Amino acid sequence: MVRSLVFCWGLFRLVVMMGSSHLVASVDNANLLKIIEIQTEVVQEGINFSNIMFLVADRAQRVTDSDGSVIELKEDDEMVYRATSGLADPQLGLRLKAKGSLSGLCIEQREPLCCYDSETDLRVDRMACRVVGLRSMIVTPLMHNDEAVGVLKVLSRNINHYNEEQVQILTLLSRLIGAAMYTAEQYGQEELFIKATTDGMTGIRNRSMFFELLNARLAKEKKVEERFGIIMVDMDNLKKLNDAYGHKVGDAGILAIVDRIKSVIRGSDVFCRLGGDEFGIIVEKMSCKEDMQILLDRIRDYVNSEMLFENRRYELGVSLGYSIYGDDGVDLKELLDIADMRMYGEKKKKKSALSQMRI
Repeated sequence: MVRSLVFCWGLFRLVVMMGSSHLVASVDNANLLKIIEIQTEVVQEGINFSNIMFLVADRAQRVTDSDGSVIELKEDDEMVYRATSGLADPQLGLRLKAKGSLSGLCIEQREPLCCYDSETDLRVDRMACRVVGLRSMIVTPLMHNDEAVGVLKVLSRNINHYNEEQVQILTLLSRLIGAAMYTAEQYGQEELFIKATTDGMTGIRNRSMFFELLNARLAKEKKVEERFGIIMVDMDNLKKLNDAYGHKVGDAGILAIVDRIKSVIRGSDVFCRLGGDEFGIIVEKMSCKEDMQILLDRIRDYVNSEMLFENRRYELGVSLGYSIYGDDGVDLKELLDIADMRMYGEKKKKKSALSQMRI
């Protein structure tokens, strides 16, 4: 009975908020319940538009039984991958020309489009589809102030994967994003671009911007011989802080670490939150491992100390890993993998040392 009431109330809100009774009628109850649950998750994110985009991308993939999902925002004459899930994850930050793509056409026509086979559909950018690894997709417009400003897209490795109900599901989800865009704009003076590229909790750049700037930095490296480094940062024991003292303390710890790292790195370096307790730093003009070690030691010295919060002290710490363009590779995936490997190696050593102390 309670579940039925929740469903009916959620359905009523969905229809009233979106004016989508014809769409709702074409989606079965099980999938409507999933959409209502996603709507609840979106509301819980408040005005954190960046988090909302990644949340909807992930849920769109699941509810349409897809291999991946993307939210693309239109910036000038390009479509930019601002949030990704699954198959599309490696392409986060990717920029493609709007003209000649299905996403660009969706923006122009302001209606959902479905591609059943990317190898035979003349509307799509075939090479881009091959890069991502997709064969079929649905693209729906993201409407903001009566203007198409982006698309929500789901992807499949298989041909003829999608049907009309999945098109309607994605259309409903795209309207959730549109509502979030409207809400985000009402709560501040910032442009939608800033909302889409900034971590709502910490105010630093987000995962999408990290990968976009890394790709841009790699392209620059080919023209200008000016080495750069990548530092991966993982906060130690965030789960223990949350479990033992509550998320209020855990959030305070995240903010303290962000403030401390910002005070150590240079203004030319780029500091981003990748999600949860993970961060990334793009370090400009990093010519050798010795200079990198000096910077890593400075971060450890400044960050790995107690935090005073509400008259109580808590231990904070981070594990770090790095890579340097040229010394450790020239491919982005290789550089990230090496930095991750070194970071997890440091974390493993800390756990081993702690175990030895207990013995």
